[in-house]
Amino acid sequence: MAESPSSGGVFSSCSLYFVRRGDLGLSRINTMSQRVKDKGGQVIQDITSTFIDEEGREKKELNPAITHIVVAKTLSRQGFLRFLHDSSLTEESISTGRAKVVRDEWMTKSSQTGKRQNDEAYLYQFTESAPSAPSSASRSAAASGGSDSHTTPPPPLPQQQQQQQPHPVVKQEPEDELAMEPHVGEGFGLGEDGEELMIEGGEDGTVDYTKPSLERNKWMAEHFTELSKGYKASSDQWRHYTYSRAAKFIAGLDKPILSADDIAGQQGIGPRVREKVQELLDTGKLQRLNNFKKDERLQALRSFCQIWGVGPSMAGRLWARGFRTLDDIKKHPEALDTDRQRRCLKYVDDFALKMTRAEVESIYQRVCEKAAELLPGELHLELCGSHRRGETHLGDIDILVTRTDDREVGTEVQRILDSLSGEGFIVDTLSMSEPDKGKAVQGGIPHPEDPGHPSVTFLGVCWPDRSGPKRRIDIKMWHRSEFPFALVHFTGAVGSGHFNRVIRQHAIHMGLHLSEHKLCKAMRDSKRKADHRPGNRRAAQDKIWQGQVIPCESEEEIFAALGIECRPPERRVPDQALMLECSKENALKKMHWFWPDAMVLDRSGSPLVKRQKIEHKAEEHAAIKDETLTQTQHQGEDQNHHHQHQREERLAVPAKVLELLDRQKRMCDSHRGVGVGPRIVKQPPAAEKKAEKKEARVKTEGEGEGEVRVKMEDD
Repeated sequence: MAESPSSGGVFSSCSLYFVRRGDLGLSRINTMSQRVKDKGGQVIQDITSTFIDEEGREKKELNPAITHIVVAKTLSRQGFLRFLHDSSLTEESISTGRAKVVRDEWMTKSSQTGKRQNDEAYLYQFTESAPSAPSSASRSAAASGGSDSHTTPPPPLPQQQQQQQPHPVVKQEPEDELAMEPHVGEGFGLGEDGEELMIEGGEDGTVDYTKPSLERNKWMAEHFTELSKGYKASSDQWRHYTYSRAAKFIAGLDKPILSADDIAGQQGIGPRVREKVQELLDTGKLQRLNNFKKDERLQALRSFCQIWGVGPSMAGRLWARGFRTLDDIKKHPEALDTDRQRRCLKYVDDFALKMTRAEVESIYQRVCEKAAELLPGELHLELCGSHRRGETHLGDIDILVTRTDDREVGTEVQRILDSLSGEGFIVDTLSMSEPDKGKAVQGGIPHPEDPGHPSVTFLGVCWPDRSGPKRRIDIKMWHRSEFPFALVHFTGAVGSGHFNRVIRQHAIHMGLHLSEHKLCKAMRDSKRKADHRPGNRRAAQDKIWQGQVIPCESEEEIFAALGIECRPPERRVPDQALMLECSKENALKKMHWFWPDAMVLDRSGSPLVKRQKIEHKAEEHAAIKDETLTQTQHQGEDQNHHHQHQREERLAVPAKVLELLDRQKRMCDSHRGVGVGPRIVKQPPAAEKKAEKKEARVKTEGEGEGEVRVKMEDD
């Protein structure tokens, strides 16, 4: 079926079919199709036509009305052949047909110049034999036969791109307004409509979704990652978190997924995730992701969020004010709220470009040399983030710094930055915290014997090569005693943040509190009512009363204290093995390592497990029937048996944990100057505080119409 063209025009004698693969997504095809029709051409919707053979059977052949088949220039040969297979066509049927397979550049150049380009100069090579470069005669024909003398076709593909091996899908720079913008996600090779099924991964650069493999697992994980980013742009944080966690889980599996039932019953994998896994196995695509790719508003919001400092809320306001592209915002930077956002607008193209590991290491080496020059032997620097996790394409540089002695954090980072700024290496400061302000309470009410330590965080922009793009750089400085906790946190704070969430939840189940600053015992006020007001991010969290810090001098000791395997940075993903290690049942078995009575205390000092949540009046106790008393006694006996069974299932305290407890006791004794063991300071509940204030009131003398004046005692 063809759509009627306008009379005359550049494409008046052409009937085009667009292949929806690679960079040719639905929205871009619609734009190009409209341009073809406006310039007199036809757009064919079906690449095949049906005929009856001599034996009376229906067969499909290439639609004879098609004169040009337009494909994305980034589409690999394997991807094009798979498209032909899905369309019931063969390579021979295309080679022998009258339709010419051309790259999308042919259409965009013809539309841009108003002159139809020569077909031979833009042929898409999909045959087995390596194509030869176009001859000078054909290039001359491209300049004269189909266009004016001022139009020059693009140079031939380099020889290494003309070999038989398919190349992975990469981002392409747009040639005009019809060219697709780089993928906002991570450039996984998904087209705008989510139809691209050939994603970089296997030895041949593609993944066959019909064959089980670990590469197919990663391919599915990439779809879930794209889906989570779509929900994040639409401010649906719960679905963003759910599908992002599912992506990490699927990518970390060590066995191919054969069906959705293989991941049933896993923590964090619900029925919706399983449905989408099955949909990928059956169809090779996600309809929801297709809808996201077609949603103009969502795509605009994702592009707005590329500006550092602009989140989904701000992106939504920009859309409501009529902005549709980043170019629109660049023309009106005053639409952004802060000066920092306006400054980052000019870096948006640079920040979108990924770095190699070598480039990151050269920047890190530059900072290390400056630190050694200014403070020789005083500082230790380590690369964190995606580089430490072993990733090959990196978005920014994360450097963690600490002193080699026990002195507090001071002006060390500022001195390094001032020197690098004077050399033109640091070109902008996006955020910088003061050392005295880094001593904030982390995770609730601190223990009185844990003074905490200040820290410094710098977020900025560096320019390592005057001829290259500017890069995002973060430099954070922590006290030496807190360095291992910061190393665990900042290794997986972004790319594998779900790993941090899992081990922190595991610590909570053990009656502990884990942060980037410390690991300590923790009492939680579970009676606190959740505040469900909009925008309250901490609405459902309990109030934390921190206990004594558990000193850990390395990442290995932190994982040993939690009773889980110390994984290398590249394996820090929430896979099935980690979920099993960090299950609530295992955490409860290990609780007695730090709580000898295996009970977590609330702020009043009562065990949470034993505390009765319902209080009866004396009259009600007297009115209880004998049958109810007997039943309660039996329930109590059953509960005692249950607790006895739990105590029998306790895991033995590892030698490493005993060493940590001994170190904790020595540190506590040294701090107090006495030979007593560690203690937990129990904070009185609010009701007891009110009672103390009421008792402290003193009635003043004086009479008057029933009025009683009160005053508080001096402390």
